Amino acid sequence: MLVESSSRSPQESRNEYPLENDHLAELLLYNMRHVQGHTSQLNLLLGPGAELSEPVCIRLALSERRHLVYDRPLTIEQILTMLAATPSRLADLTEGLPPAQLLASPKPGEWSARDVLAHLRACADMWGKYIVEILSEDRPTIKAVNPTSWIKKTDYREQEFKPSLQAFTTQRAGLLAVLKPLALDAWSRMATVRGAGKPRERTVYTYAQWLANHERSHIKQIERIVNTMRT
Repeated sequence: MLVESSSRSPQESRNEYPLENDHLAELLLYNMRHVQGHTSQLNLLLGPGAELSEPVCIRLALSERRHLVYDRPLTIEQILTMLAATPSRLADLTEGLPPAQLLASPKPGEWSARDVLAHLRACADMWGKYIVEILSEDRPTIKAVNPTSWIKKTDYREQEFKPSLQAFTTQRAGLLAVLKPLALDAWSRMATVRGAGKPRERTVYTYAQWLANHERSHIKQIERIVNTMRT
């Protein structure tokens, strides 16, 4: 099984990872409590006048939550299965839902199904692009672009849901056509990624793993949105 792990600063996580409204409340609460415990330990060690603030604790918890979600170990077979299943799973979940409800937010300030799909497409654009670059060049240098910045250059959040899902499905077929034939050692091909703190090494496996784990959480989010709309 090919797996990777890494440690990232909160700043690096903000630049490489999109900030998401994925409603993982229980996981976030656990992480905040976990970080708060270590914050107290650090305050004791550092002594008076060196206390870590609550906002720092929250930022660390958010960073750790993203690490847990994105870096969950997967086999290559699991990655391919999960990536292949995402478009059809989204289609099944939203089948029969009127177009207006796919564009509507369940509550003020929350994402609609269209918003989640737009976010998934932006992430697939960036991370899929990096995969192709790593496979096309010998250890390329890549400038990280956060998908939440990239999406502002697209019209994904304005597109109707079904055409947007079809575009996502077509794009996913293209990515799988690249990934499925890869030899095992090709998954370990590397790039140096800049623009997210200090330069980091990322592999084909890294970005495919992130996509699979990231989409898994948002599929659950869309399921919650759709269930709310159907009631």
